[in-house]
Amino acid sequence: MTEQQLMKIYQETIHPLYGYMARRTGGNRELTEDIVQESYLRALDSWKSGSPPDMPLAWLKRVARNVQPWKPKG
Repeated sequence: MTEQQLMKIYQETIHPLYGYMARRTGGNRELTEDIVQESYLRALDSWKSGSPPDMPLAWLKRVARNVQPWKPKG
């Protein structure tokens, strides 16, 4: 994966991913930022030796849900 490919994915996914996690964390900015950052770090590690998945945002959301250190109420 090239740096250009990664930047394109980042630019296309950062706002939707951040918004998604902000809703899931109840607007907790610090927690949202930590989860989003960890999701991208895991993506870099996973995608460095190959290509990204066909739907990177879906992949990132799934990772973010698994990173999430709390369980939603309900």
